[in-house]
Order: sequence, then structure tokens, then C-alpha cells
Amino acid sequence: MTNPLRVFGWALVCLMMVACLYPRDPSPLVWLWVVGWSLCWPVLAILHTRWADDPRRAGYRNILVDSAGFGVFAVVVSGSLIPATSLLFFQLFNSAAVGGAASALRGFVAFVLGTVLGVLVLGASFVADVGPFAAWVCMLCMVLYVIVGITWFYRGNRQLIRLRNYLPDRVAKMVLNSGSEELLQPRRARVTVCAFDLRGFTAFSDAADPEQVIALLRDYYAMVGTAVEDCGGTVERFAGDGMVAFFNAPEAVPDAETRALRAALRVQSGFRSLRQTWLGRGHDLGLGIGVASGEATVGTIGFGDQWQYAAIGTVTNLSARLCAMAADGEVLASGEVLATVGDADAEDRGEQSIRGLGEPVPVFNVRGLADAGGLSRPAARD
Repeated sequence: MTNPLRVFGWALVCLMMVACLYPRDPSPLVWLWVVGWSLCWPVLAILHTRWADDPRRAGYRNILVDSAGFGVFAVVVSGSLIPATSLLFFQLFNSAAVGGAASALRGFVAFVLGTVLGVLVLGASFVADVGPFAAWVCMLCMVLYVIVGITWFYRGNRQLIRLRNYLPDRVAKMVLNSGSEELLQPRRARVTVCAFDLRGFTAFSDAADPEQVIALLRDYYAMVGTAVEDCGGTVERFAGDGMVAFFNAPEAVPDAETRALRAALRVQSGFRSLRQTWLGRGHDLGLGIGVASGEATVGTIGFGDQWQYAAIGTVTNLSARLCAMAADGEVLASGEVLATVGDADAEDRGEQSIRGLGEPVPVFNVRGLADAGGLSRPAARD
């Protein structure tokens, strides 16, 4: 995570270095060491996070560098209690905020290793006590960092809660860690859209108790949402017994078509047990899925406090049409989806006329995908 709080922390650490070093009239080599860490280390961390494929993992790696740097600084400023513990506090606070207890533990180890490195480079004779002025500077910097840090993370948590309302948790954290919402800005992207729709739900909702209807939808949403997010997709919306999800936005993923089909097949497999549960209660339900790929406009839409990240375009309409055509237990995919997938067990349904499209579309009923262990298929219905 590279954000204003970390930059602020680096600035405070540099201030602590100056306060501790200046009265001791250090050599130009020591000043060069401090300037090097103060400038090169933050710049490299920022560039690393910006260019990394996964900014959150880059943030974890940067924390280790931060912690080692704090350890080196702890030696530079001296081994006296207040500056060293202040730096250790900076490290633990920053590490725990980014990655929790595990990250804080790794950061502590890196801090110790950095301290050892500093002793080896500068020599134990360099360690000396600091005056009251430097000690007070360190204490005030630590208090100031706590106040600003708590305020920053309070705002960040509020933003994270808002983003989680319409984004997968990993994407919401990615947006938060990037320091901006550029990832969510409107743009054109190639996406693969999955449309899900229950069969027999209208009759079920008319006959069942309200509690039963809501219980079914919760189980159904959880099953589909988990499968989609595990495969790297984004759930766009819930509409009664229908759901829409898409892949490759806002987070770019490789093999979006394969991921979408894998999620769809997993959903059909998982729906079998859900269907059996409700069949035992006297309700026969089914599920049809449509999958299509193409260009779409993606971005956040809504008003007030109600927002969602959506894909808009012909591809979403095509997936809905394929879903409507799919029989219970089927995953119907367009030819464009199958063209980018490797070995698949698919039944060619020929070219179908789709309402709203000028030309017929090749349609396939996908029954399985080739994985490392062979073809993966949804469980057959009884």
C-alpha cells in the first residue's frame, strides 16, 4: 500500500533522523546514507506498487522493505530507547494496518534484520545516546502519526465498506490500496458476461412462504457469488431469481472466457444439491445459464448511496438471451466464447437467431472443460 499516510510516515522518520543526527555532527557519509534511504526507498516503493500486477502483494513486499529500513534507521539514530521504540511502533502500526498480525510479525523480523545490517555497516561504536530534544521530537512524531493514522484508516474503512457494497472484497481492497478510484472510471473493455436465471421460481414464490423464498434466494446468491468470485469475476446485480456477473473488469484477468465457463459449470454442479433440498420440500426448481463475450462499457452507475459496477452493451443482452434459451441444467455459450477456450465438451446447437441482433449467433451447450485432470463436468441431474 503506497498512500499519503505512508509518505507522511516517511517524512516523520526523516525528521526524527535529522533531530537525532544533527547534534552529533555526523560525517557526510552518514548523511548520504540517510538521504539515500529517505529518497530512493520511498520512490522505489511507489513505482513498485504502481507497476505491479497485483498492487496488494506489492504493498506486502514494500512493508518488508519499510521494516528493514526502519531497523537500519534505528541504528543510525542510536540505540537509545525512545527513538528505537518509536521506529518499531511505526513499523508495527503500518504492517498490521496493511496485512494484519501475520504482516506485522514478518515486518518485525525484517526490522530486526535491518538493525543487524545497520550495526554491521556502521559499527557498534556508532550507537550513542541522544539528547532530550531528539527524544521529544521522536515522541511527538509518534503521537502525530497515531492521530493521523487513526483518522486515515477510519476514512479508509468507510470507503472500503462503500466499495464492498458493489465490488468483490479483493477488488475493493485493490482500489483502496491504489489510492484512487481510477480503476472504476468509465471505459470500454472486453468482458465475458454470465447470466443466471432460476426455472420454476415464479410458481415457487407464489406457493411458498416469504421466509422460504428469501431463504432460497440467499442460498442461491451465496452459491453463485462464491463461484464467480473464486474464478475472478464480479457480480453485477441481483434481480429476483436472476443474476448477472462478468469477467475482466474492473480487474483484468487472463482467460476470462475460461473462467466464466468454469464458474458457470461449478454453479450448475452446486445447484444440484440445492435443488434436491427444495425438491424434498415439494418445490421443483431448475437453473439456466447464458455466457457471451464482447465489448462493453464498464463503470459505476447509480445515485446517492446506491451504486453498482456495471457492464453495458450488446454482450449483456446476448448473455440474457442465451440464458432464456437454456433449458434447465444447461450452460449456453456463444461461439465467440468457445473460440477462445481450449478443449471443451460442447454440443453445437448451430446458428440461432437472437432477438435484437442482426445476424445469427453460433450457440453451444457447454458440458465440461478440459482441466489438468481431464474434463470437468457439472453433476448430472437425477
